[in-house]
Amino acid sequence: MRTSTLATPRHDADGAESTLTPVAAASLGRLAAERLLQALETGAIPVGSRLVEARLAVMLGVSRGPVRDALQYLEQQGLVHRLPHRGSFAVAFAPDELAEVVILRADLEALAARLGIVRRSIRPRDLAALLEHTDAMVRAVRARRFEMFLDHEMAFHRLLAERSGHLRLLALLDGLRAHTRIAISLANRNVRTRSGVPTAIHHLVQTHRDVVVALESKDLRRIDMTIKRHVLETLDFLGLSTPTLTADRRALGDVLPRHSAHPTAARRRRRQ
Repeated sequence: MRTSTLATPRHDADGAESTLTPVAAASLGRLAAERLLQALETGAIPVGSRLVEARLAVMLGVSRGPVRDALQYLEQQGLVHRLPHRGSFAVAFAPDELAEVVILRADLEALAARLGIVRRSIRPRDLAALLEHTDAMVRAVRARRFEMFLDHEMAFHRLLAERSGHLRLLALLDGLRAHTRIAISLANRNVRTRSGVPTAIHHLVQTHRDVVVALESKDLRRIDMTIKRHVLETLDFLGLSTPTLTADRRALGDVLPRHSAHPTAARRRRRQ
């Protein structure tokens, strides 16, 4: 006798059949969102381009339903913008918008790390893994393999967020990192036309080691300041400067990237 492959209906406390059953389309929507996000990060889908559901469905080999779900998810993450009667577009981030994302990341990632220390969920093997990601970033930069650099950079920060044990915080940071990765990808693709980027990216890699050293100290204030400073280095790497940034940085506790603070200190000494 052939065994049925249909799932046995679940019933609630009153004996009524439950309507909450797994839906395969949900997985397709999530996978479609991951593929689209990857295309945005690598530039396969240029920022500002129109996202046509029918065309994307053919490219991804799925129906339009999962594509629609994926676009809705990316819209919630602030990566896609829908205009009435015009369709969906890949968001082109303004400097102010990117600066807001980095400021938020600085505060939330510092919180995630402090939670990981207080809850004792950051173990020696995690610190070793963070250093491995940092070493991989160094190799990737030397080989000018920027996508590999970004893979390890994002993995470094996601590991810290995971160790916070705070699921809502993890979800928030996932969305914010997606914005940052797209922005850094754009900067890397323009590396030949932007002076100072190679130096900036090497410095950005080094500050990951500073984060690990701070975590080893278990000093919450040091961890907070080091991670905020590290994330704010992204602003310098991207060349972002807006009128509100100085005030925003001050709101984080007067945390400024070290190489940005040094020239000011030098000028002050010369005036004395």
